Amino acid sequence: MRQFAKGRPDLKDKEEILKFAAEIRSKMEAGALTGELRLPGNRPYREYGGVPMKPQSGRSCIKCGLCAKECPVGAIPYDRPNKTDTDTCISCMRCISVCPQKARSVSKILLGAGSMKLKKACSERKKNELFA
Repeated sequence: MRQFAKGRPDLKDKEEILKFAAEIRSKMEAGALTGELRLPGNRPYREYGGVPMKPQSGRSCIKCGLCAKECPVGAIPYDRPNKTDTDTCISCMRCISVCPQKARSVSKILLGAGSMKLKKACSERKKNELFA
């Protein structure tokens, strides 16, 4: 879903993170960080069940292994790069972006539904918040 935050991080993001880092440093130096976290939201938090979009390999896979090499969590076996361990996969889509054959993909229906769900939440910049 690269349509969200296209062209980011940009100059405004970089300026914001520098200001946020300065705020954190200032609070640390002043001893204002108590160590107690005050997080927003309701408890108990809803249990995370994972993202249902797990990339799969298609017929055009030549088993080059680049996806297995680049997978940050090892969800693609080196000896069977046309498979995906869906329990380990974190749905980062790295395997899709690096595949030279464009053989990996996710369900277009799930991708469309996920995009619609994220559109409102991801259409505006979010401010950094310090919870410590």
